[in-house]
Amino acid sequence: MINDHGMKISVLNYGAIVTSVETIDKFGEFANISLGFTKLEDYLAYSPYFGAVVGPVAGRITKGQFNLDGNRFQLSRNDGANSLHGGKGNFSKRMWDVTVEEQPDQIVMTFYYQWADGENGYPGKIDTKMTYTLNNKNEWIINYEAETEKPTIYNPSNHIYFNLTGDAGSTVLGHQLMVNSERFLPVDDETLPIGENRPVKDSIFDLQAAREIAEITSSDDEQVRVVG
Repeated sequence: MINDHGMKISVLNYGAIVTSVETIDKFGEFANISLGFTKLEDYLAYSPYFGAVVGPVAGRITKGQFNLDGNRFQLSRNDGANSLHGGKGNFSKRMWDVTVEEQPDQIVMTFYYQWADGENGYPGKIDTKMTYTLNNKNEWIINYEAETEKPTIYNPSNHIYFNLTGDAGSTVLGHQLMVNSERFLPVDDETLPIGENRPVKDSIFDLQAAREIAEITSSDDEQVRVVG
């Protein structure tokens, strides 16, 4: 996908992986600001989830188990005793059907995948639809949709890594991070959710105004220590 300003996003239909995001800096130079590999074989051999969609549920589920409507469901476990990013063969390992449409001031890439009832232990057939939109404001926008035939859980995400210097060997500690969220989910020493959600107010996780990443990583907050 290339917009009118030359910003370019390259994508695989395997895992809906974004392999590069090339954009212009203040000096008029283009560079790739995302991390990834140059060969498909590397994406198949390694699993850092560079640029991939993960799900049906992103993150860790303790012991790969959850309760829904009085029933206990056991998911496939791929992170020790836990289920990570949807379990074995999750969204990042699937071939997606893709269409591309050029619209006024934007390009829309639409991905489709049908997740079978019981796949990896998830209840319900899930018809998934996801769009990557690149517009002439130099915005990359992701939208997720899903329809299912029975109650289930669904919370996908994209696992891209950014380095806005355009140099993968340079630190990101000087980058500024802003997250429009009023609460966060604390985790234990295994980075598993502990079942709470806490307000970000008066904490290092209050990112509603931008903070330098170095300020966050150097904090003595217990949660920063846990995630390392």
